[in-house]
Amino acid sequence: MSSPPNFLPFYKFIGHLFNWGLYGVLTVQVYLYYISFPKDNYKLKTVVASAYILDTIQLTLATYDGFRIYGSGWGDAKQLDTMSLQWVSLPVLGGLVGALYQIFYAWRIYALGQNRWLACIILLISMVVIGSGIYEGAACARLLLMSEAPRRTYKPTIAWIGCAALGEAIITGSMFYYLHKARRSSRVKQTTNLLTRLIALTIETGLISATVDVTGLALFIALPDAAYYEPLAIVASKLFSIRVFILPVGEMLQKWTS
Repeated sequence: MSSPPNFLPFYKFIGHLFNWGLYGVLTVQVYLYYISFPKDNYKLKTVVASAYILDTIQLTLATYDGFRIYGSGWGDAKQLDTMSLQWVSLPVLGGLVGALYQIFYAWRIYALGQNRWLACIILLISMVVIGSGIYEGAACARLLLMSEAPRRTYKPTIAWIGCAALGEAIITGSMFYYLHKARRSSRVKQTTNLLTRLIALTIETGLISATVDVTGLALFIALPDAAYYEPLAIVASKLFSIRVFILPVGEMLQKWTS
């Protein structure tokens, strides 16, 4: 199967496989959350439902393009470089989910530390993420080829991925600081154990998400005409949604082991 210059087919295919795998993880988390906390605050339930619905739409659109390339369009190299619905599934929905995740954690960080300035900074970054994602999507919607996108949307893409990575770093650092502070001040063993697990989950998932964002940004800057960054863009929204469940998952672990 021949392919357009700089477009290696298996990179996108790996991205779609990971997208489905992470969606499975997300689905299990949503199910466990709702059966474990049926009376939880409606605001948190709304965030969970919104993130899951947006990611379901993203998965559906991404899978449509994946089947178009590797199923019905197999053997047609032009399908690899066709824009189709990727302007929605990557920048628009990625920006929406990323902004929802950052807004959620701005609220959680404010609740933990009562730091309005830090919460406002995260909210401002989230507005840049959603704004640049929608702007890039609108620009890509007028294009026919994916290979044209880096030249036409270079700056908004840098803003979208860069602010997502910056927000991830601030959120991870802030959550570690406030949870560690709460653990040091706690004298209850059960609470200390819960906070220790939350800190571990925060650092581990934060490092994974930040690595994906930074790697995607580096690949886009270094090789804007290649498709190496696309698999990371495909799975980015799932990582954001999974991060929303860090605190509920920690509480579930405490509930089941206590």
